[in-house]
Amino acid sequence: MVIMTKNIVENTKILVTGASGYVGAKIYQDLKDIGFEVVGTYYTQKLFVDLVKCDITNRDEVKQLFSAHKPDIVIHSAANPSNSSAEKDPKSANNLNVTATEYLVNESRKTNTKFIFISTFAAYNATGVYGQSKLTAEKIVSLLSKYIILRPSLIIGLSPNTENDRPFNRIIKNIVNKDSHTEYDNSWKFNVTFLSHLSKICIEIIEKELFINDVLPVASNAISSRYKISQDILKNFNIKVTEIDEGRGTVEPEIDWSIYKKLGLSEMTYIEGIAEIVEDLKYLDTL
Repeated sequence: MVIMTKNIVENTKILVTGASGYVGAKIYQDLKDIGFEVVGTYYTQKLFVDLVKCDITNRDEVKQLFSAHKPDIVIHSAANPSNSSAEKDPKSANNLNVTATEYLVNESRKTNTKFIFISTFAAYNATGVYGQSKLTAEKIVSLLSKYIILRPSLIIGLSPNTENDRPFNRIIKNIVNKDSHTEYDNSWKFNVTFLSHLSKICIEIIEKELFINDVLPVASNAISSRYKISQDILKNFNIKVTEIDEGRGTVEPEIDWSIYKKLGLSEMTYIEGIAEIVEDLKYLDTL
């Protein structure tokens, strides 16, 4: 965990949207653990007792949120993160991914609030509804004077939210249910984002004031697949993984990973990330 200076912690109020979601819940919890004053929003599921209900697709509710809490920094993690659901319901996906971002950015501009936007690798080659909506949101965020856009790839790692239908939470269910025959796709190869690393990067950005008005990819520089990830984790719990081919072969963008050293940010290798996850999940084997 990043050790913050007392001055930064005591004088920085942070708003985390989607603090009940898979990604937002981890960031929210980590910030609270450090000692920050954090306001987290939710809409349907209240994961933490002190979260604030807010429909961020409602302009008036967003205005009230900023007026009541006056954040210094917004970490906008709330989103429709699913390619499939975005394609099925483009209107809903754009409402949450684009319109809500516009409302948050408008209020942040008025108050000179710094902004961390959790985007996606899908914005590199924005061909589908999901990628296009996040790329449009990035353009809206770029209107701010102090921001950084984080682009994670497929995210894995233990979150306070273990119920959302996210790829990693399916692995948790394999362990809990002791599912000895489970299938995972090996056709899509991608850079892996570890949730703990994404959260740590958010914290380091705040610590180092790295609102660089640019895009930062957040992932390991190793290429993997859902099959390899699940195999590397589940073999530690004596669970067999079966390889399937869903025909989803893709080419990941070329990334200049030297940006991490230039900015003084922490990196996480694939091996380090998997080892951390296995350690985190050991308690499940006793359930």
